[in-house]
Amino acid sequence: GELNNHTSLSEQFYNRVAKIARQEYGLIIDREIAVGEKSVVYRGSGSGQTAAIKARLATNFELFSTPSNEALQERLAQSKDVRHEAFIEFFGGIIQDDTQILVSEFLRTGRALDKKLAELRQDKARLSVDRVRLAVSSLAGALAAFHKKGIAYGNLRPSDVLFIVASKDDWHVRIPKFRMTRMDELEGAPARRLSFHPEVVTYLAPEQHKKLMITQKTDQYSLALLAIEMLQGEPPVLVKSLSDIKRKEKFFNKPEAFAKNWSARSPRLRKVLYKMLSKDPKDRYASMQEIVDELETAKNTREDSRRIAKQSYAALAPHKLEVLGDFYDMLFARFPALKVHFKRDIKSPALLRKLDRAILYLINFRPEDMAHEPTILTGIRESHAKYGLLEQDFDNFAECLLDAPHHVGETREETQEAWRTTLAPGLAYMKDCCVAEFEIEAEVAAGAETQDTSAPAEVSD
Repeated sequence: GELNNHTSLSEQFYNRVAKIARQEYGLIIDREIAVGEKSVVYRGSGSGQTAAIKARLATNFELFSTPSNEALQERLAQSKDVRHEAFIEFFGGIIQDDTQILVSEFLRTGRALDKKLAELRQDKARLSVDRVRLAVSSLAGALAAFHKKGIAYGNLRPSDVLFIVASKDDWHVRIPKFRMTRMDELEGAPARRLSFHPEVVTYLAPEQHKKLMITQKTDQYSLALLAIEMLQGEPPVLVKSLSDIKRKEKFFNKPEAFAKNWSARSPRLRKVLYKMLSKDPKDRYASMQEIVDELETAKNTREDSRRIAKQSYAALAPHKLEVLGDFYDMLFARFPALKVHFKRDIKSPALLRKLDRAILYLINFRPEDMAHEPTILTGIRESHAKYGLLEQDFDNFAECLLDAPHHVGETREETQEAWRTTLAPGLAYMKDCCVAEFEIEAEVAAGAETQDTSAPAEVSD
């Protein structure tokens, strides 16, 4: 509305957003979630729902244009009926008082992928190749749903993607069904009219450097760039200055020359991504659905990992009792507090055989098994429920289990990742019997009775 000399520009902007959210959607803003270069995201509540409210100025000062509310509604209508589990649903959007807002579902555990990748770089860590392949397959399926409607999604960047953690070894990604930047991606707009912003130029396809046309083939290219960044923690070429454009042109011609160690770890994924990065759009996949088929579904990927885990465990047969004994030595050396649960000799053949069976149950446990009781892990889960174990204890178990076979040659990263992917559903099921640490502390603080640890229960497997 009107300029007020007694309030800052940011306060005026917030007041406009709060007014629109309240009047149009019955939402009261309760806090700010994130601030970007051009937009702000708030959390709003009302009418029994919680929603994310993304807001920015409607006028685009780089393209010298102000889209109309009618144009926004037309674009929203195009996206409304597109369905896929990877999409973040929107409830509505409006341009009013030179302010554009989009109201969508609020994901409490989500965080921007670019922030997650920055954290991994700092910790010198990386995402699992198998999990990245699942994420890319899911995003490709979402984009394929758009393409079936004859709509191109637009260049996909890490800041557009929400990284959602379900458990330590299980995460997935989701993308907004509608992005505000779609109002800027005017088909046929000359690239020279685009400001020289690193995040924009870094993710352009070769053909977009001449003309900023958004097509289904440029969607392929940007998804492949996103996948590589997830695998190696940074884009293959980050454009920070005009001189980086020359490096980008070299990447257009020979992307494999810029590959890092992920390339050797997954030849199949490498083949798919390089085809998506073909300089000539005609050489890319004919459709996004072909990419989904190439990357496999989540179930098939888990089955691939299960096969690898089973093969590696079977290969340990001549050393199995020795390796399982080493596992217990390692577990109690690293986490001595767990030893109080054991009364019998941990190297006894009977106990080692029970551990062997438990490992096989974990390997063969599938996510869909959780919907039906009893499962192959029900007995083991019930026997562990009385020990007052924490979720971290199960993570420690998995860590030692993966490290125990090292002296007999099982150190390949592919095998390690296959084990992590295979064990994750069973461990998640087992963790349901845990008493969370904060719950124990809360009970103690409240004077509640806690389990007597003076006579620890004996582990049966």
